[in-house]
Amino acid sequence: MKTIKVKPWGKDQGDHVVINEEDFNPSFHELLDDVPDGAKKAPTVPEIKATLEAAGVTVPDGAKKADLVALLTAFERSGLSGADWNNLADEDRAARIAQ
Repeated sequence: MKTIKVKPWGKDQGDHVVINEEDFNPSFHELLDDVPDGAKKAPTVPEIKATLEAAGVTVPDGAKKADLVALLTAFERSGLSGADWNNLADEDRAARIAQ
């Protein structure tokens, strides 16, 4: 089984974390090694914000990367337009993000 190095996402993980290549999630992990076939570098916070804003989704001020990834994933899964997403009740949006 092939392994790859990714940037750490938590405390006390050192300067890198080794994971199985098949466990790589571009929405969560950021590669340190050469990009394997089929994998791509995780998007940056500005890239995620730009994607959401281009779709018309209101981006919360001060949102962290994990929150933005969850928001983008939930929005894409919803199939709603940006305007329809923004018009959801806060608790409905939160429930969709938490899924």
